[in-house]
Amino acid sequence: MVLEPEEVRRRLGARDRATPDGDGRPAAVLVPLVFHPSGLRVVLTRRSLTLRHHRGQWSFPGGARDSKDRDFAATALREAHEEIGLEPSVVTVLGCLDDHLTISSYKVTPVVGRVPPGYGYRLSPSEVTHLEEFPVAAFLGPVTELPVAVEPELVRHVPAVRVGDHVVWGTTLRMLLQLVAVLGG
Repeated sequence: MVLEPEEVRRRLGARDRATPDGDGRPAAVLVPLVFHPSGLRVVLTRRSLTLRHHRGQWSFPGGARDSKDRDFAATALREAHEEIGLEPSVVTVLGCLDDHLTISSYKVTPVVGRVPPGYGYRLSPSEVTHLEEFPVAAFLGPVTELPVAVEPELVRHVPAVRVGDHVVWGTTLRMLLQLVAVLGG
């Protein structure tokens, strides 16, 4: 999928954002897009196994909104800086996807932002064990039911996408599928 940043901004802005009914603690994630000549890529992090929620899952950097955050973009940028060392000044915010309710009682706003290729990320080992750029086109394919460890001792078959050796599922996958739909995939 090859798009220019302004086209992504236009497509995100040309739609009404949905907010699901239901309560949840306000939170935001950054959906970091890297624009390469060969195609659009998205940065995902693998969550530490020591975290309370969503251990070991592929996710976007993000977390709960702080009372000092002026908006959800500020939350997403602050959290991305804390988790992966991404300086807010290098991110160009392009828009937002629909809000998502999570099983851990958050209402998450996905903030889509452009990040420069080849950025020197610095991972916070207490939160993130790995970072990888995935081709956005990898999420154009079929969603299948795959076995995943939803808890350390509980494996379930859930909608998921396999990208190489990695399995992306849950709220992160729902956000990626919406991103692909908005971008015309």
